[in-house]
Amino acid sequence: MFSILKSIFKVDVISKAADLRRNIAENAGNERWFRNYFTSQEGLYDPEHCEEYRDYTYMIGCQVRLAIIKDFLIDNEYLSKLCNKQEQLIYKDDYGDYVFDDWFRELKKFTMKRDYEIKSYLRSKTPRFLYDALIKTERWDNYIFEDEFLTDEIWSCVDEIVNDEIYLAENSNG
Repeated sequence: MFSILKSIFKVDVISKAADLRRNIAENAGNERWFRNYFTSQEGLYDPEHCEEYRDYTYMIGCQVRLAIIKDFLIDNEYLSKLCNKQEQLIYKDDYGDYVFDDWFRELKKFTMKRDYEIKSYLRSKTPRFLYDALIKTERWDNYIFEDEFLTDEIWSCVDEIVNDEIYLAENSNG
């Protein structure tokens, strides 16, 4: 009996998550932040991989948040400058180990100066139906970097975006 209830619940979670995914793709698919980050709806997190709807909203929210922050960085001509800065500041020490200290300090300084701008951009570009889903599942504060237990700060999102950009550039050049 328990397994039947669990499978019914799972179908409901997948259905709700699939609706959210479809809404994002259909309503934000023409937005620049979406086009620059996702090649199609298939790039959005798959609902089949979540046990709870709350987990799904978190996962897809993280993807959308990265896409919007990347758009902010591109829109303000920061992304290529950050990529260059990373290449200047990460180095190998005398033992052959990579040293990230200067890069992380720079990232934190960069994001602290632009904290309000990034959050405002994120608020303005987040689709309403995603906002509603995040509010209902109590994920909005985390999404917008205001959760008191937040472990994923703005600078780590920017670091991920820069790393992805450098990786793509290196792999597209052969």
